Amino acid sequence: MKKITLLCGFSLLLLAEDNAYFAKEVYQVNDDQTLSRLDRKVRKSFKSGMLLGVQLSGSYGTGKSRFISTDQNLFFSNKSFIDDFYSIKPQVLVGYQKYFGENEAFGFDFKLLPSIGYVSFKRNPQAKNTYISFGVGAEMSFLWDFRSLIDSSFGLHFGGGVEFSYLLSKIYSTKEFNGVLQTDRVFSYPQWNFYPKIGMHYFGYHHQFYIDLKLNFNQFNSSETLRGDIYKVSGNSKELALTLGYAYRF
Repeated sequence: MKKITLLCGFSLLLLAEDNAYFAKEVYQVNDDQTLSRLDRKVRKSFKSGMLLGVQLSGSYGTGKSRFISTDQNLFFSNKSFIDDFYSIKPQVLVGYQKYFGENEAFGFDFKLLPSIGYVSFKRNPQAKNTYISFGVGAEMSFLWDFRSLIDSSFGLHFGGGVEFSYLLSKIYSTKEFNGVLQTDRVFSYPQWNFYPKIGMHYFGYHHQFYIDLKLNFNQFNSSETLRGDIYKVSGNSKELALTLGYAYRF
């Protein structure tokens, strides 16, 4: 009887160990599935959503301008000039981004970019004009994340955009140039530009960081009448811009 009792106890012990091992295996499978679902949920939570942020853009370029006027005292009337210029432009970023697929490696974003900036033109050692620019732009990018973790990703993006801006300046008083009194007339004028861009990004859950390289193509044309004289300016320019940006994803 004692032997039978010991045998039954040993059998129950083995059965309990088997059940514990089986329960551990089932728990491990369920735990892996839970982690997989959690991983996809976290990925989706930081991949798509509304964006709010800021950008800072600096650029340098050259362009060609032509001035036409009925004012005979205007020293650069009916002449063309080659301009060197640079600009610094802070922007507000409002947008939306969306990713696709189970792994969410590809997506796109759309941004609206109101801005205010500083622009400086230099035509020769005697003529240097500065402007305050007010603008609004829109751009779209395609996103590719080549490295993704649970709560962060690294990637590349490319796309393009358009912008409308108004360059606000002033009228200078009559000055002496080469011993002759002449009127230095500086225009305020609207400007359109479009640009392709390429860049890199890092997304850390809700926080997103960008660096972009843009090639801007600008076009401007304006006409004003002052004291009976007509002033017209037109031209185009190209500029290379570097942009740093941050956005918070909601």
